[in-house]
Amino acid sequence: MFRIGLTGGIATGKSVVAQMLEKQGAYVIDTDLLAHQLMEPGQPVYQAVVEAFGTEILSAPGGPIDRRILGARIFADDNLREQLNSLVHPAVKEALHQLETAIRAQEKDRNKNYLLVFVIPLLYEVNMAHFVDKTIVVYCPEAVQKERLMARNGFTPEEAEIRIRAQLSIEIKAEKADEVIDNSRDLENTREQLNWILGELKWDRYTAS
Repeated sequence: MFRIGLTGGIATGKSVVAQMLEKQGAYVIDTDLLAHQLMEPGQPVYQAVVEAFGTEILSAPGGPIDRRILGARIFADDNLREQLNSLVHPAVKEALHQLETAIRAQEKDRNKNYLLVFVIPLLYEVNMAHFVDKTIVVYCPEAVQKERLMARNGFTPEEAEIRIRAQLSIEIKAEKADEVIDNSRDLENTREQLNWILGELKWDRYTAS
């Protein structure tokens, strides 16, 4: 097994590169999606978050957490954001460990060699680079990040700026990375960069059965 930690800034195109890897047979685990699942009603993390932030973050009584309401609160207050991260991140790390253990067991049973990709937006912020064999940062200039956030999420320039500033600078992430993909051009160029990075790496296509 070879493990890649795929990261980058908000709206730099991590999901685009993750989809390219998945199409090439990699097993992709998106920690954002994992966190959302852990925060669904009935999950321990959901209960902890509601207790910490109040029922006003819910879309309906006993219903799912309204991510836009919660997001507006945590991005306006660094302490609240750190509080949320302290509730969610340990559960995500434990879930990642369990998933990797399960995939390794399948790999051994099937006599395969899998490529496991963890999409971790806060890879460097939560010190998880040691968790993988290679780190790849998906990069684009901050001005492009801002434009994409405004177009994709309907944010005002100020809202987009706040979300970009809430993470480690994309320039610093690029400096820390083993490899960098510039996703500010067309998709074919992004794909070419990814294929060059993968180079001679060989793996077996993952299938569920």
